[in-house]
Amino acid sequence: CEQAAESFEINWKRYGNQPADLIRMWGGKQKNITIDKTSFIVIGLDTAYGFLKTQKDDLNDLRITLKKSCDILVCDEAHQSVAETYKKVLDVFQTQKTKLIGLTATPGRTDTEEQDELIKFYESNLIGIVDDKGNKLRNPLKHLQNEGILSKINHMELKTDVKITLSEKEKKSVSNHSDLSQEILKKLANNTGRTSAILDKVRDLYLNERKIIIFATTKSHSDILSHLIDDTWGYDNQSITSDTNQAIRDQSISNFKEGNLRILINYGVLTTGFDAPKTDAVIIARPTTSLVLYSQMIGRGLRGEKMNGTKFCDVYDVIDNIQNLPNISEAYKYFEELYK
Repeated sequence: CEQAAESFEINWKRYGNQPADLIRMWGGKQKNITIDKTSFIVIGLDTAYGFLKTQKDDLNDLRITLKKSCDILVCDEAHQSVAETYKKVLDVFQTQKTKLIGLTATPGRTDTEEQDELIKFYESNLIGIVDDKGNKLRNPLKHLQNEGILSKINHMELKTDVKITLSEKEKKSVSNHSDLSQEILKKLANNTGRTSAILDKVRDLYLNERKIIIFATTKSHSDILSHLIDDTWGYDNQSITSDTNQAIRDQSISNFKEGNLRILINYGVLTTGFDAPKTDAVIIARPTTSLVLYSQMIGRGLRGEKMNGTKFCDVYDVIDNIQNLPNISEAYKYFEELYK
């Protein structure tokens, strides 16, 4: 939420054509709000959902005021819009005059029915990037990289000697683009040769002054990598998962963003809502058949120089003997085709 508020504040100073209020509405900041001119309101999902449950007159009055005033409703992480909670929250603020804009790097879902529902929800209208003449760009990713808005990817494979034997059921699941089971991920996480290969690459990157994010294979794998890095070389690092204490998680992310921590390891936490522009090395040790998840992981290292990021980012895919996994070149065009 703060990231969205700061982005608006910076860009409205450049491009705004009138005075505007910036209103923060999350974590108990929703009280005593007056809307008497153009306002940009940033609201957290939990706070917005709270409007559906409240019995307080003042909050109900605020909800009615917001709904009447809402000309444009921007939904971040819009690929989740079809989830029941999201739909209910969006309805809190929408009227017939409200224009809905969804923002996401991955305008798709793994489930086909959910994918169709998402496309219908946004009226099959995927807004692409255009050039100075208004023509739609054939390769927006390359354009943004050339402009320095996104960093250029050095995509490399980190090969292992892992030989995982899949059951017939698991083979069928992978071939249908269902994501890998926890049983498969545990087999990979427990392979010492694979973990050693990851650690060797971490050491090389660290000695070359790189800022590293690692997407671990499982929760326990994230913690194991952290302990091994600390015990073997004493490099400062932090593992964060959904089990990590919130205060520790927040402090670790803050330290990483500020440059006080150069290795951040995680499982299932940093795929969305996380921005650390100076990240210049990403190790993807979590294999997935989900193009959405894969795109979100590589996106953590894509902030370009004009976005206070880096010119280049190294992305290392840990390669096992599992077929049918996505690749970087598919990430944008795949979803574009679905909206035609």
